[in-house]
Amino acid sequence: MHIIMRKRTRKTVYRMLAGDTIVEVMIALAVLGGALGVSYGIANRSLLQSRDAQERTSAVKLLQAQLEQLRSSGSISGTSVFSTSGKFCFYTDSSSGATGIVSWPNATTAPAKCQQGFYAYSLTRGADDTFSAVVQWDNVFGSGKDTATLLYRMHAPA
Repeated sequence: MHIIMRKRTRKTVYRMLAGDTIVEVMIALAVLGGALGVSYGIANRSLLQSRDAQERTSAVKLLQAQLEQLRSSGSISGTSVFSTSGKFCFYTDSSSGATGIVSWPNATTAPAKCQQGFYAYSLTRGADDTFSAVVQWDNVFGSGKDTATLLYRMHAPA
């Protein structure tokens, strides 16, 4: 059996050793750029969603603290949440540590005592002694405001 071997010329050796063409390199760079762009978009969206979840968790904790103050509001001297009209909130004075209630029946924006960071919160007494606790803050996506609401039913003391 005879194996015929082809003589390698200088031209065929050069073709075997030649590198990639400029078109191949440009296609590879375009694919790499597209993949990096997509991965950046996914990472950015994930970061925003994580921050949104953190802000929502902080807002709910703030509302829970307000509802806890509502439950113990009988210990606040001279106040009755059942006689308030409109929106109100509980606050703690940073210098004296005293707790009080701020109400604003006709105003639409919360007073400074009812704001913590970029959260503005309020309580409202509704029908059948159901209290609505609401907090608002700017959306991390830049598309308006986020709102969290908790409801709590508390019976008036007899």
